[in-house]
Amino acid sequence: MDWVFSARQPSVAAGQELITGHLRRHAAPPGAVRLADRIVAQALASVIADDGLVWARLDWEKGQPILDIRTAPDRALPTRTEALLGGRVWALDEHVDDVRQMFSLGVAAQYALPVSRSREVDVDFDVPDEFRTVSPTDFVGTVATTLVQEAGTGASMLEATTAAGASAAGAAWRAYSDGHGGAAPSNAAEIARAFVEYYNKSGGEFFIIEASERRAVVGNRKCPFGPAVVGQPSMCRATAALLGSLAARVGGKAEIALDEAIAVGDPRCRAVINLDPVGSQWAQRFEWPRPIVLDGAGRASKRGFRVSLSLQLPRDHVSIALLRHLVRVLLAEVGAVDEDRRDVELAVSEAAANVVDHSGGEDAYEVAVTLGPELAELRVVDLGRGFDHANFSLEGALDDERGRGLLLMNALVDNVGFDSAHEQGTVVHLVKRLHFDDTNPSRRMMLAALSGDKKVMGPSADG
Repeated sequence: MDWVFSARQPSVAAGQELITGHLRRHAAPPGAVRLADRIVAQALASVIADDGLVWARLDWEKGQPILDIRTAPDRALPTRTEALLGGRVWALDEHVDDVRQMFSLGVAAQYALPVSRSREVDVDFDVPDEFRTVSPTDFVGTVATTLVQEAGTGASMLEATTAAGASAAGAAWRAYSDGHGGAAPSNAAEIARAFVEYYNKSGGEFFIIEASERRAVVGNRKCPFGPAVVGQPSMCRATAALLGSLAARVGGKAEIALDEAIAVGDPRCRAVINLDPVGSQWAQRFEWPRPIVLDGAGRASKRGFRVSLSLQLPRDHVSIALLRHLVRVLLAEVGAVDEDRRDVELAVSEAAANVVDHSGGEDAYEVAVTLGPELAELRVVDLGRGFDHANFSLEGALDDERGRGLLLMNALVDNVGFDSAHEQGTVVHLVKRLHFDDTNPSRRMMLAALSGDKKVMGPSADG
């Protein structure tokens, strides 16, 4: 993320708010940013001057963000590089290399900020052929239809949105080929162009920020899903899956990192395409063709299995013990290994405890559990006014029960997400990649049933 602003006040203060606002929206847990906020404030205080420009770049493609601050004489920015945000603050959209050249002789300083973000979880998802002829003008409607269809199979929200986005990748690929003399995309720059051309016809305002043979960055000013997408970050999986499925078709593998998202409250979206995956925990990995899920006997299952459980529980601590028991039994039944069972059980009980202890209004809360062949996805939904998950400090987290719970959840599962709105409740979203004992009878039976191979089910109960 890149911002340029005047070295004078109030522009520096506006730039600081953009940086710290981004940290608060993406940190895990969200409230653990106060120390980072102070470092940003001190760094920018050192560059306040009567004239000049400041370029602040926040590199958060790894776990810890790096803030790079540079200064340069105050002169006009290169044409079409700035989108004015007000108060002489710009968010760079294009020609970042030109701006880098402009600031190359200025003073530079780097700061490692003491905050982290949740890991991403791969949910690469194959889709039936009939979903792959999607015109861009029908994309939003097709996503909605696919979500309903996938939900009917017991798919989790991440699986459903991933399937919805991947459903359009073939159409976007063909559209690019048809518009470029039959030539298919062959590098990251062309993948970015194919994505932008397709997605913008569906109602988006995507643009290319950087592009090379193996890496590209695209931005977006308008989500085709409309303003209702704010607070629904799971919908970003549809965009990532479309982009990732396109990119993986070039070299077989690709990583997509979503650095900014309108759905979480950012002013725009930003996605990084990397055709040379490095196994980043903060990017989503896609493969083409998608690897086949095998059962314990090495036979292919069609799409694995899913077990879904929905609960509405009373807001008291007795319900937490019941929830832990049900989750423990469910995971054991499908063959999840002991360590994963303990992690998921403890994480969901911490999420439920936050709802019971720190929210109010209604007398009940809801829990949805979806187990697939690779993932456990859990959503704990407060039906009342919501609890404030952001308002605690990292420094005091170990002395605060709520802070300890949020930090513990982040340590136990692969991804923790929050959606909280005053008077509209809170959703705590937990995702954990599972490991299984493939000799477990229930897992073998369920995989075999979906693969159509009854031989894998083993001997019957009567021998």
